[in-house]
Amino acid sequence: MKKVFGLMMAVLFGAAISFAQTTATTATQSAKQEVKKEAKKVSAAAQARRDSLATVRKEAAKANAATRTEAVKATNATKTEAQKVGTATKTEAKKVDAATRKAYAAKRDSLVAVRRAAAKTANATSAEAKKVGASTISAAKRDSIAARRAERKAGLEKKAAAAPNGQAVSSGEHLKKDGTPDKRFKENKAGVSKTEHLKKDGTPDKRFKENRKDGAK
Repeated sequence: MKKVFGLMMAVLFGAAISFAQTTATTATQSAKQEVKKEAKKVSAAAQARRDSLATVRKEAAKANAATRTEAVKATNATKTEAQKVGTATKTEAKKVDAATRKAYAAKRDSLVAVRRAAAKTANATSAEAKKVGASTISAAKRDSIAARRAERKAGLEKKAAAAPNGQAVSSGEHLKKDGTPDKRFKENKAGVSKTEHLKKDGTPDKRFKENRKDGAK
């Protein structure tokens, strides 16, 4: 009897242990499923968040690209306007420079014409003055030379009349422009001591010995 009772107790104990293990396994599987569901929920939420961030980033990139495009367009438009203004300014500057150069060239030509006219007038006046001066000087010089020659001739004639016989006196036919004897001629070089050394006015030069002796006589 005891053996039967022990066997029944053993069977009941095994059944209890098996039931407990089955219950624990079921509870563990349920817990794991709940954990998996929560993990899936968390993963879905994280994925949604990632998708939202990616969408925000895409929108931000689009906005940045649009902003950059607008900035590039604005910069290009500004550059184009600046180039147009610069070109217009250069064109106006060239026009002003051309007008200034034309005015300067006209002024320069006018000054050159005035200077040429003044130079022509001055040259004509100078030429006339030279002609008048040359004619005046030539006439005065000719008169002076003629007067010297006449004075010398008169002196020579006077001395020739007062000279002793046989003593020759230079006739004064060969004279320089200033009235003095021209020594290139023989009659003015040799022979006569009284008229060999004369001053510019034709009178004997007393610094020479022969003229002093004749004067003493």
